[in-house]
Amino acid sequence: MKRTNESGAECKTSEQFISALMKGNKRAREDFKEFRKNALYYLLFAHDEEAPKSTILFQCADGRIGGPEMFARDPLIRFHDSWKPMAGIKMSLLLDQINDARDPWEALHELLSRQSRKKDRKLLFHEFELIFGSELRHRLIISQAAVLAGKKILLGEDYPKGILREVKKTAEDLIRLSGPSITKNKKIPDMDLLREKIKKLPHEGYPVALELQSHSIDPIDDHHHGCGAHNSDTRKALQLTAINALAMKAFLEDRYTKIAPRTRIIRTHHFTGGDERVVDAECGKLLSAIYPKLAKAAKGLFNPLHYKDKSHGIVRKGKGNPAGINVEHHDEYIIRFSQHHKAFFLAGTSVLEQVMPDDMELGEALAIKLISIALNNRVARDEKDGRIQPVFFHLDAPAEHDEMHQLYEEIYRRVMEKEMIQELMKKKRLFIIHSESRRLDYFDPKSLEVKFQN
Repeated sequence: MKRTNESGAECKTSEQFISALMKGNKRAREDFKEFRKNALYYLLFAHDEEAPKSTILFQCADGRIGGPEMFARDPLIRFHDSWKPMAGIKMSLLLDQINDARDPWEALHELLSRQSRKKDRKLLFHEFELIFGSELRHRLIISQAAVLAGKKILLGEDYPKGILREVKKTAEDLIRLSGPSITKNKKIPDMDLLREKIKKLPHEGYPVALELQSHSIDPIDDHHHGCGAHNSDTRKALQLTAINALAMKAFLEDRYTKIAPRTRIIRTHHFTGGDERVVDAECGKLLSAIYPKLAKAAKGLFNPLHYKDKSHGIVRKGKGNPAGINVEHHDEYIIRFSQHHKAFFLAGTSVLEQVMPDDMELGEALAIKLISIALNNRVARDEKDGRIQPVFFHLDAPAEHDEMHQLYEEIYRRVMEKEMIQELMKKKRLFIIHSESRRLDYFDPKSLEVKFQN
């Protein structure tokens, strides 16, 4: 299946690329406008599971995988959850180095507990804070506000005493924004059932899951079709999510003691290709594939909240893929560094996506790795049919975050120093595109707005 942009053809120039992205941004903002009208429905009732949840999904940059909506029939569901794509789920060089250690469990234990590693631990926790700390706080506020708004509309319950002012304001804003649509939503066949569902939800809100998702084809011992960021070594990909999960658990217990009970870290694995599905990272051969002491430490701590088929460990499966991306083959020609990936919707076009890490050495390595993956796959394809498809490196900085802006400028500087990059740009095999986007915000009319700087 050939991948195309919204205009129906692959981009060859900067002008074509920017035009396609502007159309894609217009589509994303129109979709989000529709989501906002029905925000309470999506926040409380749109998921198949019996109880609602919110997810911050850490998923590989691989363009065949798609985002949180990959298995959803409704493309608007993508605005419910947060998406943090990152190559190989490489969050920190410290943790990546532990994954390469002879005894990764001992190396991790030393980092998280030894007084001599306090400085490194502080650096790691700062990286976590930048990657997902503020997003987690925001998601927990939205979770509680949505439940309280739902109880007020459907059950006539007033807000409990002592709730945070920000939670109450968010609940009132949600009622104003999408409250009227709940009772008129045709997707809800039984209002009495809905009332019973909302009655069971705790006033503190539903849980927020931090989901770490590795990927490969099935069987996992095929070392030719695994995660490119780990050189197709599925054992390393699985192992890093276990290391990340244990480190994130320590971070939450250290920095977020009050909200840690409302947060669930989970590990999943995405089998790509024919029998597309997401499974519990402990099912089948997956747990035994990683270092034994690490597997023992992680076992039972990071299982999913809900299953589609628990007997086979399946978390998600079925029709979806609303963007119509090609899940069978690698031929992405776009690499995007962004904090706001939902600002773009390119039908039929998969993208190597990456959030900006705090560590510039890691960011530089990931940028070069992803550009190389795209170029290598394109060279293989272009040699067969004689076409030359340039690659686009898209740097989309967040409008609201000055510190992050500096990181995007630094990554650009570092990448431009590479002789390989300079040669590719001279030959017009690589274009670098700059933009600035606004974060997804239910109550900001300019949410997801993008401005190009070229």
